[in-house]
Formats: sequence, structure tokens, C-alpha cells
Amino acid sequence: MINKIKNAITLCLGKKAFRKIEKRTVASMWMKLYHTMTKSLAHKIYLKQELNLFKMTKSRMMVEQVPDFNKILDYLEIIEVKLENKDKVLLFLNALQV
Repeated sequence: MINKIKNAITLCLGKKAFRKIEKRTVASMWMKLYHTMTKSLAHKIYLKQELNLFKMTKSRMMVEQVPDFNKILDYLEIIEVKLENKDKVLLFLNALQV
């Protein structure tokens, strides 16, 4: 189980950040991932763009697409980007295809 966790974190970190970790425990790897995600301005901008450009398609059911929208919101919350509920609702309504 721990090896699966380490592998998942390694995939998220990338090779360059992974090499900088001295102790390869789950806790140290998780902290490196957390700090990498929170400090990267490019990552914040990318996620905000993803959220603003997110559109639901008619070819997939809404039930299948809502988790994708929520996943972006969750990532933004992890990197401490604050969005008010009214803004989330407006972004969701914008994502709907008319």
C-alpha cells in the first residue's frame, strides 16, 4: 500500500522535484508535493484557466462531468485559492452548454 502511495506521489512530482527529496518517506514526499503545488504560480494560473474554460459537452452525461469540475475546484482549494460559493455557481452555470 505504501509503495502505491509513493508511486502516485512520484508521478505527481515529476523527476526534477523527486530528485531533490533526501528522505523518500511518504511524509517527506507528500510535503514536497504540497510545497511544489502551492508555490507554483504557473500551476495556479493553469488551474484557474482550466476552471474558466471548463465546458460540459452534450456527448457525455452531466453526472459524468460534474466530478471533473469538482476536481478542479478541489485542486484550487489544496493550493489555497479561495473562491466564494457564488463564484463557483457562476462558473458552473458558465460551463453548461446551452
